[in-house]
Amino acid sequence: MQENDVDITCILALILSRIGISDFNEIQNDIDLRKRIQKSIYILQLDKFKFDIGYQYNLYLAGPYSPQLSNDYYNIVAESTMYSNKVKRLRFKKDAEKKLKRFIEKFDEDYDLLECFATLHFLITYTYSYLDEGQRVDDAKKHLFKIKPGFKDNPETVDAAVNLLSEIK
Repeated sequence: MQENDVDITCILALILSRIGISDFNEIQNDIDLRKRIQKSIYILQLDKFKFDIGYQYNLYLAGPYSPQLSNDYYNIVAESTMYSNKVKRLRFKKDAEKKLKRFIEKFDEDYDLLECFATLHFLITYTYSYLDEGQRVDDAKKHLFKIKPGFKDNPETVDAAVNLLSEIK
């Protein structure tokens, strides 16, 4: 890639830097950071935030997962110096910046909420989409507790995630 090219991977690098990932090399060895990236991009692509950069997701062990996103952040790691230099010169438009700030305010300090919300949203939107709304939420919560039993002991986070569902679509 040429130094002056801007593509989806550059946009991803800029998003990552804006959500607090200042050293792209950390991605390589930190599975929790990679999970955070997966959930963050999933949520940022929703209508509320409109960062639709085209990643498709499947449900995986830790919630929504995009293999293409994984490839792209590993490409950023492989060319971390170049991407670090690029993001220093790139800026989002004011509207996009405001949406990104709203995302950060809601999820930045609370990985459990990020993971819980992303997983519930995915389950409600794709797995249980054929059910009426109330049943979708109930079945999604049951499914969540099955694949992530730790959330049974964290009802405040589950309730907060459910409450966000009506706000973030």
